Amino acid sequence: MQRDDKSSNTKMKIASVLGTGGLGKTTLAKLKGDYDCGAFVPIGQNPDLKKVFKDILIDLDRQRYLQFSTTVLDERQLIDELRGFFLYWETIRLAFDDDNNCGGRIIITTRKLEIATRADEVYKLQHLTNNLSWKLFYKRISGDEIRHVDKLPDEISNKILKKCGGIPLAIITMASLLVGKPRDKWPELYKSIGFGCKDYKEEGNIVMRILSFSYYDMPSHLRTRLLYLTAFLEDSVIRKDVLVWMWVAEGFVHEEQGIWLFETGEGYFNDLINRSLIQSMESNSGDGTILGCRVHDMVLNFIRSMAREENFLTILENDHLTRPLRSNISQHNRTIDHAHQASIFDDLRKVRSFCAHGYLSLRKTLTDKVPEEIGVLRFLQTLDLWGSIIVETPSSSSLPTQLVCLRITFDDTSDNAAVASVERLTSLEELSIGVIPWNCRNRRWLVKELGNLRELRVLNATIFTNDKECKKELVESLRHLHKLQHLEIEGYAYYNRPMWETPGLMLPSHLRHLAVHGIILSKLPPCINPLCVPNLSHLHLSLGAMHEQDLKIIGSLPELISLEMELLWHSATIRNIISDIEAVYFPKLRCFRLARSMVLFVANKEDKSVSFHLWEG
Repeated sequence: MQRDDKSSNTKMKIASVLGTGGLGKTTLAKLKGDYDCGAFVPIGQNPDLKKVFKDILIDLDRQRYLQFSTTVLDERQLIDELRGFFLYWETIRLAFDDDNNCGGRIIITTRKLEIATRADEVYKLQHLTNNLSWKLFYKRISGDEIRHVDKLPDEISNKILKKCGGIPLAIITMASLLVGKPRDKWPELYKSIGFGCKDYKEEGNIVMRILSFSYYDMPSHLRTRLLYLTAFLEDSVIRKDVLVWMWVAEGFVHEEQGIWLFETGEGYFNDLINRSLIQSMESNSGDGTILGCRVHDMVLNFIRSMAREENFLTILENDHLTRPLRSNISQHNRTIDHAHQASIFDDLRKVRSFCAHGYLSLRKTLTDKVPEEIGVLRFLQTLDLWGSIIVETPSSSSLPTQLVCLRITFDDTSDNAAVASVERLTSLEELSIGVIPWNCRNRRWLVKELGNLRELRVLNATIFTNDKECKKELVESLRHLHKLQHLEIEGYAYYNRPMWETPGLMLPSHLRHLAVHGIILSKLPPCINPLCVPNLSHLHLSLGAMHEQDLKIIGSLPELISLEMELLWHSATIRNIISDIEAVYFPKLRCFRLARSMVLFVANKEDKSVSFHLWEG
């Protein structure tokens, strides 16, 4: 939606976008067009007030509230937080004043005419034309948007598109269903969906029929993972890592030879995206990394109905069971705040299957010790204590040894038992550990024991230290983590630098992601080269100096997709990066970010090569 040049349209207005489900109302409303800024708050058909208030707070002050644990606040406390913003309303309202001539818009999306007509302007979203429907269908089927004009839909494609009724959600879901299926099978699939029924003209029913067929076309194990999404609130952004570890905790992901559990679960996640049953949420880096997903409300309504039919899931909130219980599923995953921690565990003792609980989050709560009740959780696989400084672990219940994912933070008050409990977790595949300045001996000992966690695939470590022995122990530990694929290290700007300049430092050959935060390296570490880390796809470094040879080494990494660097001093140039016969630099790079630096590309007309130059900005 673009602003009109007419003076009458420079006044602030409330506009509504009216249309049936699946037409793309929300997608349209999110387009900024010519507007300088905007905020978006989703309110579903059955809104959760706490989530709505939290979304508003985040859009008002993202830096403050994105990491703010609103789970510990009730609705009244959240309203009090919002009230602080209303004190500035006289200033804020100027943005919506008719006299400011900025042409602002408040946009409401709805399926209900009575709501839409309350706005100043109503935009009734039309169904796609035949040509646009074919363009969308062909792009999803073939992945080629450009050549659709050269192709004409055959008879069966025309029939399918006609029954989809110009509804984008129906077209995308149907096309995703047909991808990879032989063309001679399409007529059979078309008949199987039941498009011949009289009620196909009802728009919502068209989408539901296609969703139903897509659901039953999936393997049974994939259906289970889809139904599990009913555990999340409407309009939620579901983090991929959280969802996959929840699947693992429920036993939906089975170990395969040579493949770690998360990677297997990630494959299921990608399958659901490819079937267009969930909408991918990419990172802002531009490298195509998928961080999570959303579920369209029509898809969510469908899978909720299927979950009820199959008696699939229960959610415990206060004293109410909000969904039926399937015999092998007990979903009590939630974030527990300190004030309610004891009562929640008391309540959960009443649940017969609590001992099968597999995922527990106490993230950013006020708790300072692992609850005694943790010992009851014999099948616990993921424990998230990140941001809650763990001081002690009860002697009767150290961390469960079967954990595959742990996120935990220590400081100088943490006791020996709390630290020692980590070394016994030899099944860990993912570990996020924060070590804030504390007892040097304990810190050194913990870093040394990391080398015994031989199953680690992901290690995120925040280690603030100037202890040389501790750094040596970390270097030695990395030698033994042969399966490590993702490594993020954070520390003080200069204190941790010598560790990366140690001659014996070797990185695991399977490493795909390396990020070094807060540490300014004097030069490119010798362990970063195509021979040592041939699979490296993501690299994040801060360097004091960059020379041409260093840049060529980075450019020679064959799988590098994303490169993020901060260059502090000096400059570097790569010449003839295209015409160089002996080497091709950055063959797969999709995202290149520079902080505090400038980059200049120079074309050589004589040999059609390209050079680029980096320098401090």
